[in-house]
Amino acid sequence: MGLAAGRRVWVECEVKPGPFSNERLVRIVGPSGEWFGFVGEFLLREQIERGSTAVQGIVDEVTNGRVSLFLPGASITGGVFEQDSARVTPFGSLQA
Repeated sequence: MGLAAGRRVWVECEVKPGPFSNERLVRIVGPSGEWFGFVGEFLLREQIERGSTAVQGIVDEVTNGRVSLFLPGASITGGVFEQDSARVTPFGSLQA
């Protein structure tokens, strides 16, 4: 199964401790800028406090090698985020 609208995916990110023990500040760098938000640790591929991992997102649209995503949590930067499709892995895939 590939990338398609409505599909849950892993999106590469950096995390730091958030304001609560079960929350992380997530940063994602994409081709058009950055996304920052506070996310529950249960939405991370590895429930780490700091470092590189991936966060769950939902695909809105796939076009020209890019994926528009809805990301969870309380966004600081807001809205749908665009990422290169190479930096997104379908949820449940053996790739990580």
